[in-house]
Amino acid sequence: MKPSLSLWLPLALFVIGCSAAKVPTLEVQRPAKIALDPKLKTLFILPDQIDGTNDKLGLKPQVLLALKAQIESQGRFRVVIGPVAGIDPNLEPVGVIQGSVTSKEGSETGQFTELATCQGGLGGFAAGASAAAQGKQGVTLSGWGFLPCRSGNDSTSNMVALGVGVLGKLAGREEVDPLVQVVRVYKYKNINLFAQLDLTLTYLGTERKTLALRSDSANFNRHLVQPAINVHTSILTFAEALPLLALPVTPVVFRPIGVVESSNPGHPTGAWFADRAIVSEEMDKKEKAEVTGALVASSLKGFVQMISPHKQAVAADIASGSSAEVERLLRAGEWTEARRVLEQEGGERPADLYNLGLTYEATATSDGDYVQAQDLYKRALDQEENPVFAQGIGRMERRLGESRTLKLQQETKG
Repeated sequence: MKPSLSLWLPLALFVIGCSAAKVPTLEVQRPAKIALDPKLKTLFILPDQIDGTNDKLGLKPQVLLALKAQIESQGRFRVVIGPVAGIDPNLEPVGVIQGSVTSKEGSETGQFTELATCQGGLGGFAAGASAAAQGKQGVTLSGWGFLPCRSGNDSTSNMVALGVGVLGKLAGREEVDPLVQVVRVYKYKNINLFAQLDLTLTYLGTERKTLALRSDSANFNRHLVQPAINVHTSILTFAEALPLLALPVTPVVFRPIGVVESSNPGHPTGAWFADRAIVSEEMDKKEKAEVTGALVASSLKGFVQMISPHKQAVAADIASGSSAEVERLLRAGEWTEARRVLEQEGGERPADLYNLGLTYEATATSDGDYVQAQDLYKRALDQEENPVFAQGIGRMERRLGESRTLKLQQETKG
């Protein structure tokens, strides 16, 4: 006896969730998330109704052009930037897009100062190797004697240095490895770019009504750090340096210059070094333009997908068993031509039914296309117990469920 569809669907959804990475990714068309009047063909973006009061980065012109390009690339609407003209809304409905653009750039400049202990001999090189192996504290060299250095809070390498030094004493080695205290300082800058778009689509026809309202934002963060520079070096005696090596965290030593482990601007010692550190750099203009373009595109994506059919990557298998020509067309994304060939061949094999359903799923412009695809997937599964067919049914159940939920939300808002 064949398993019922109710048994196949949970398995299909489980397989989708667990093996998506192994399934080919196909580019398909998804319908708009809201149902629009089929007679609505032209949208007007009203520049004077796009508020740019809080557009500190001056992104509004870029938003207008990108919005027009993104919508028109889907092939559903003609888009005009400007006031409604040349069309009588009473005879032919139009849509108008209004909203606001908010953008800003924030930056925070700071400074850190740290105390590094540099040691020569076996202990120094052993500690340096330990620090490098951890990958958190790189090995640098002091300006005096080119000794390996590590920061005071690098407890592992400190203990390695102390251990090797003690072993050296037990072995009868009397010479004292040179120790140097180095104060490093560097500045950093945190840069944040932010963009938010609030857009509405209003229907103008024999009646006026708001069809969509969407708010989306995107941000970019960059942490810029300047190379550290040594601003002070002092040679220590073994007695003075021993506590630095033995303790996990460098203690405050009696030298005023040594009272630094890490400090922000405003710390007395950090302020003393402020004029020594290199000024933090700004973002490259070309890179900044690329980043703001990406922020605009990302912020527009949700609105465009709400009002227009759109392309989307989906994990879906192509069933084996159709003709080589059909499989070639499917893998090339030539869905309409693949459907024509399949319908011309009139095949009723399970693979043909499934692949025909895939062409409806991939070019869907309405829930009706999903229903058609689901019906074909069910017919294929009735003939052959194949997880790929069950996965197709699962995808359509999910899409139709999402559509029902969205419609219910719209009715509730209305």
